Amino acid sequence: MKRSSRLWLSLSQLVVALTTAFAFSTWAPWLAAMPPAEALSRYKQPIPPTWRAVVMGHGQLSEFAWGTVASNPWGFTLCTTVVFGGVLFLVLTAWHSSRTSAGRLFGA
Repeated sequence: MKRSSRLWLSLSQLVVALTTAFAFSTWAPWLAAMPPAEALSRYKQPIPPTWRAVVMGHGQLSEFAWGTVASNPWGFTLCTTVVFGGVLFLVLTAWHSSRTSAGRLFGA
């Protein structure tokens, strides 16, 4: 692999890794988001009526602005695609890069 190609691959991996990490930090709590009525019955804490969804994190109830998975399935699908697509991109490009580097190093 040429030096400029390797540089572009490294930069794209960095951008994808950062995007995937950001998407994961949204995706993971989305799995636990619940409607306010369910959170009220489960935790017995006051919840503002304007909240679309509620997540429990470290003993604190917080609003989850994206709603629940059921109330926003297209958003959740997009976020899931970004997370798993990013991980797949990183794994495949790392595998490809290691194969081309190993061939050059060992004369294959």
